Amino acid sequence: MASALAGVVAQRLVRMVCPECRETYPPTEEELEMISQALGDKLPRGSTLMLARGRGCKRCGNTGYMGRTAVAEVFEVDRELFDLISGDARVEEIERALKERGYITMYQDGLMKALEGVTTLDEVRRVVV
Repeated sequence: MASALAGVVAQRLVRMVCPECRETYPPTEEELEMISQALGDKLPRGSTLMLARGRGCKRCGNTGYMGRTAVAEVFEVDRELFDLISGDARVEEIERALKERGYITMYQDGLMKALEGVTTLDEVRRVVV
């Protein structure tokens, strides 16, 4: 593989679910469809998908959140990507090339963190979408 010419990094901060009042729940059919569409083959397999939310407590000031973490997207720009980006390539071509390299969007990173119970779907949508 060719060496990277540059790297691209983008990030946003999302609030984390309060560990004191955290509760888990199964996603609705609508949420599950949205997650499945966005994650595709990156969707965790073999276990029941659960989401988390904070009920609100004294420790978090009844917000259900405590602390922040980053959702991010990162990719290296190799010669092929550079040529696509600097040329007349359509967005779809660039997206295909990124997908071939295992690129994970900020939204996908946020959804994976929501499935890990780190943050909520609402928080990911609020910050990334």
